Amino acid sequence: MKLGERIASINQDLVVWCERVIALALLVGVICFFLATMRTALGLDWGMMATLHEIGQRVLLMTIGLELVRTLISHELASLINLMSFVVARRMLEPQTPFWEVPLGVAAFAALMATRRYLMNGPSENAEVEE
Repeated sequence: MKLGERIASINQDLVVWCERVIALALLVGVICFFLATMRTALGLDWGMMATLHEIGQRVLLMTIGLELVRTLISHELASLINLMSFVVARRMLEPQTPFWEVPLGVAAFAALMATRRYLMNGPSENAEVEE
């Protein structure tokens, strides 16, 4: 094995392990955020609509964190599309979202679903099922 190939191999292994360490740190952060959310949820007034928005935003943020961990570990297109879908959903569900961002979010979500359908499964599989 040549020196350049050995260096490239070591570099690739180092990047993989760095991604795993980052994913583990992110997972610990998501777990801590979950515990803080549970503690916060006990003190909220559950009769207010703002409580529902707050808990929904926190749950989506935890889901985004978990999807990011999965993306860092697996490097799959499906996990990246899921991550982007949750990011778009979280942005669209914010109460202060400007009107012009809603159609953009819908278009982004439709593009992600089209990507999932045509790039991951392929149109030929779906065409047989529909007929």
